[in-house]
Amino acid sequence: MMRCIPLVVATLIATSAVAHDNPENWIGQEYRQNALGQICCGKNDCHAFTVDEVTVMPDGYHFPDGEIIAFDKAAPSVDHFFWKCVWGVPKETKCVFAPLGPS
Repeated sequence: MMRCIPLVVATLIATSAVAHDNPENWIGQEYRQNALGQICCGKNDCHAFTVDEVTVMPDGYHFPDGEIIAFDKAAPSVDHFFWKCVWGVPKETKCVFAPLGPS
């Protein structure tokens, strides 16, 4: 039994490390929430956009689908991508993450 404990601990550490290496699900893994306290979800609900795909204008971030997100509605992204999380019925943008610094 005592031999199993180190194996279980090692497995848990390895699984945790792999989960954090999944860039498509960092939002869900960090339990990010919007201003209403709703979980932003992750891999299947949030989609990445490069800085070339999103236009920054005086009124906010312009996404390729035509949606405009005001600057104060976006939270910081942990990487160099914009992220938009869309879910619900009807589908609605729940969370947006923007890269820090000039885009």
